[in-house]
Amino acid sequence: MALLAGDAGRLLRGSMLLIAGTMAGNVLNVVYTFLMARLLAPPDYAALVALISLFIVASLPAGTIQTVVAREVAIAEAAGDAGRPGAIVRRLLARLLPVALLASAGLLALASPAAGYLQVDDPTPLRVLALILGVLLLLPVLRGALQGRQRFGALAGLGLLDVLVKLVLGAVLVRLGYGVTGAFAAMLAGAVAGLALTAVALSHGHTAEAAAPDFAPLAPALEPAGPGPAAAVVAGGKSGWRMGLATLLALGGLNAMVTLDAVLVKHFFLPPEAGAYAAVSVLGRSLFWASGAITLVVLPLAARRSAAGRSAPPSGRLGAVLGGHELLWLSGAIVLGLGVVAQGLFTAVPGLLLALLFGSSYRLAAPLLPLYGWAALCLALANVAIYYLLGHGRAAPALIAPLGALLQVALIVALRQSLQGVIVALLVANAALLAASLVALVAAGGRTRGESQPVAEQEEQGSACRRQQ
Repeated sequence: MALLAGDAGRLLRGSMLLIAGTMAGNVLNVVYTFLMARLLAPPDYAALVALISLFIVASLPAGTIQTVVAREVAIAEAAGDAGRPGAIVRRLLARLLPVALLASAGLLALASPAAGYLQVDDPTPLRVLALILGVLLLLPVLRGALQGRQRFGALAGLGLLDVLVKLVLGAVLVRLGYGVTGAFAAMLAGAVAGLALTAVALSHGHTAEAAAPDFAPLAPALEPAGPGPAAAVVAGGKSGWRMGLATLLALGGLNAMVTLDAVLVKHFFLPPEAGAYAAVSVLGRSLFWASGAITLVVLPLAARRSAAGRSAPPSGRLGAVLGGHELLWLSGAIVLGLGVVAQGLFTAVPGLLLALLFGSSYRLAAPLLPLYGWAALCLALANVAIYYLLGHGRAAPALIAPLGALLQVALIVALRQSLQGVIVALLVANAALLAASLVALVAAGGRTRGESQPVAEQEEQGSACRRQQ
């Protein structure tokens, strides 16, 4: 156990409840996706996957909003400001409600042209999607407040409830003949239920859950009394907003790389080919989503060292062996291990996997799965590296992830003569992103241990402290 003391131990134990909830939600999402593949015809399933891909890209601001709210609420809680968390939530809801209404109205107006581009006969699913995205501009404000108050049990349970509503109601509506529209109506019902129940959870939990002992040292680091990142934010520094923008750009690039291929294939290829590719991409993407459960822990633990504003020696024996980068090495090893197992299955029995999960009509896509698996593994490893860099306040992912997405789109357009060409484009772009992420890690060097902060942040925080004095 001593080998996994400190942050390495927290990576495996500290957020067990939240990881378990996330993994369970991912499993239910996979069940939902596979069930839709069984209930819908291949052309309709291709349309569903393409629209879900658009949904993931369009809902990117939700993740950024939740991160910002969680950080602000956590700072207020640590500083003992009992009234500020509620004020943060009310202020943001008041500002985002008009934005949500305008965004939904604009997307409703664009539903018909978008349906034509994606070769979808009925624009109704896109209209439902517009309503979902409006709700998802408000939901992360409440979920971020739960996260900032460390109410991880409620956060995990509510996330599972969203998926259960989508799964059960979606299966019922699709079986009743509502097709892709029914699937998205179930997603809308889940989002609305999540919004209402999260508000109830917040109103009945005015005090944060007790933090685990492993996270107790975090509170002093968040108090705005010294020249740390929290002090800079509370004093009006700009470094927090710069990292927010960097996170938005980095996550935007990553989400584009994991979703836009299905959208482009739906546009360029006939429905049967697009349906086959949709099945392969959903199965291959499981590697990326698995890495997402790991980065959920990596980001706050890496940020913890950076936010402390102090020298952070390697934690535990593993930290001493790996020079303080045990979080990076351990998380990368976990993702690599999962990838090797998955790739073994993709190579040995691709046809059997596709037939069992999607139906016998998808077995012909089996030759595409091994190559797609390698592309997904590269992206999953790059995902870990990018979140590690973001956790340490490095802005490099804001450049390399969008450039990777642009490279991927350009290569897909150039190699769109066949589905295999599209997957080769993915492999090249994802491998390039992984290489660029590793170069960024090497360039950051020892600074990513949390032992020091970027010079720009140090100067800005010093200025903020002088202004306070």
